[in-house]
Amino acid sequence: SLYQAAAEILARDGKPDEAVILLREGIKAVPPALGLVSLYQAAAEILARDGKPDEAVILLREGIKAVPPALGLVSLYQAAAETLARDGKPDEAVILLREGIDQCGGGRNSYKLVESVILISSDIGRSNLANSLTLSSQQNFYADIVSHISQDEFAAAANIAKSGVEEFPEYFALATQGAFASVACGRMDQAREFLDKKAREIDFSKGSSVAWLTALIEIKSGNVGNAKRYLDVYSGRTHLDEEISLETLLVYWIDSCLDFGSSLSYHFPRIPILISGLDHILIRHQYFNHRGGNESAFGHHKVEILDMDTQQERKAEKRTASFLAVATEWSSGRGGLSTFNRQLCVALSQAGAQVACIVLEATSQEIVAAKELGVTLVEAPRGTGLSDEQRLINKPLDLNEFNPDFLIGHGRITGPVAASLQANHYQSARRVHFIHMAPDEIEPYKLDREDQAGMRAQDRTELEVDLARTATCVVAVGPRLHGRFATYLAGYDDTKSPLRFDPGFDVKRPQERKPPEGDPWQVLLVARAEDVHLKGLDTAASAVAKVARERLAVLPRIELVIRGAKSDGMDKLRSELLQKAGPNRLELSVRAFTVSDERLRADLQSASLVLMPSRSEGFGLVGVEAIVAGAPALVSADSGLAQLLREDLSPDQVARLVVKMDGTPDELCERWANAIERVLADREASFRRAAEIRNIMADKKTWLNEAKKLLAALTAGSTN
Repeated sequence: SLYQAAAEILARDGKPDEAVILLREGIKAVPPALGLVSLYQAAAEILARDGKPDEAVILLREGIKAVPPALGLVSLYQAAAETLARDGKPDEAVILLREGIDQCGGGRNSYKLVESVILISSDIGRSNLANSLTLSSQQNFYADIVSHISQDEFAAAANIAKSGVEEFPEYFALATQGAFASVACGRMDQAREFLDKKAREIDFSKGSSVAWLTALIEIKSGNVGNAKRYLDVYSGRTHLDEEISLETLLVYWIDSCLDFGSSLSYHFPRIPILISGLDHILIRHQYFNHRGGNESAFGHHKVEILDMDTQQERKAEKRTASFLAVATEWSSGRGGLSTFNRQLCVALSQAGAQVACIVLEATSQEIVAAKELGVTLVEAPRGTGLSDEQRLINKPLDLNEFNPDFLIGHGRITGPVAASLQANHYQSARRVHFIHMAPDEIEPYKLDREDQAGMRAQDRTELEVDLARTATCVVAVGPRLHGRFATYLAGYDDTKSPLRFDPGFDVKRPQERKPPEGDPWQVLLVARAEDVHLKGLDTAASAVAKVARERLAVLPRIELVIRGAKSDGMDKLRSELLQKAGPNRLELSVRAFTVSDERLRADLQSASLVLMPSRSEGFGLVGVEAIVAGAPALVSADSGLAQLLREDLSPDQVARLVVKMDGTPDELCERWANAIERVLADREASFRRAAEIRNIMADKKTWLNEAKKLLAALTAGSTN
């Protein structure tokens, strides 16, 4: 408007007071529908730049009272919050934004204000300021991504963003933050993919933060010509070729911190070392109210870009350790151990470690997927006549230049292989032995085996103990195994107690769950189904059949679904379980074990209840997967998972989840039938309780936090 144009001339001429007086005249004369908001913003910006932030906020609050929500009220709230934040009052800024969220209602306006809360919180390193906000699913994604970026967890942020963009492709803010995180962890192709998906919607104009981000991607990729094009767009001027550098980009970012109306540093309030190449993080609020050229207000750091060799050295220093994990497979074709190894590798990578994993077979899709998650996946060397174990103990050809600090072996499955690799190929590496099972507990329940259960248990326990004693560090999965092996190893003076690693409850992002539609209602059990007695398949069959027969009048049809049978033993297993059900008629579906995450996810989504009735279970990842999926679950009291739940949940919540395993088969059947009936009698309430438990456990146990604790223990030298 003419008022703004004249005020800008006065301000540039060193007459800010006259400029504000003129804009106040305009505020009185201009109706809200004809640009009143822009006059308030212009006057407030001049006041703030003139060192009068309190007056600027008072003026903006006047505007907030005068402007209706539909005519740009959200912009006044954002401007007032920005002024408060720049004046060192982030708490007041967040309080004001919360008021704005209430006043402006839902929709796009609310999203902008919520984003402002999240970004201001990230800028000052206090993500807790956004904790009490009621966030939509899209906003939860955004908050998680920004939080991980602020904690230098860039791979985790990029992975969350990828899931978010797939679920909410219209929410462009997820893509830009995902691209930024991808640059920080060196994934330039992924960064491009984030932006390419929204290419038609991107506004490449002067001051566009996306233009700056795209120039950053091109500079990091060595494409100077493309970088120049986007940098010209961002700045609104033509650059000389010699100006196209990372240093120029960082100077623009600092200028953005100093410019009240710039969006660049607002959207990206922190520039990490892995992007800048500096020896310190660039943080937006440290430049507020300071105009000392390209220097920070805290410590006066010069923007001095390090050469590429030094940057690589800094990156190597930042990575706390390197790991080579040994597994039979990447996908979960053979049970929970494979799932655990995969999640462990990803979590260690997200925690800052360099991670590779050797397996017997790896598809191209698995290799690509692992790489996107920060893990180098390689196949064991092949050779005529070589057994699986012989292949695994050979040094991987694709890892000739990789010398891990740590080797990871899992139980008696790959523990001996890790020991052999250490002895023959990686003598300087330290070996970490993970314990996943207690043979003394589970072998007696494996019936129909040719050898004696007692001798089998003894041999396998001795092998685990020997592997533990010769390892640098022993890690037991969950509290049950930790307690048992702490006892075993206490008998050896030269061996320290094991560390404890609790699996996380954050494998998939929580989704709102409701009871599945349809008939019959499905009760799901996922297990290695050849171990009928150990996994409690007989108990499940008899209990579900009892509920179906005796409660048929008040419940729909109930079907037991068993996932995990061998493909050549499905019919035999079905006949055996129907016999276990006794006189009660049982609707039963037996399904083969699958490596398809999609099918397992569908099983969990279709289930009204998930059972884990094992007579003994070292931990019980199946139960974790059920809880993470938001499905009601019942788990064996004789499991590591049950022990963990007792530590973290209330007694009432535990009573609804955990079922005792003592007693005769008939007593077990009755107890489990009663528990199943309680869940199914009110499915809506059961799903609500399941969501509460999922949220509690997701807050208390994450793979990333457990990986960080493990890294800290290993790198601190608190090992054998």
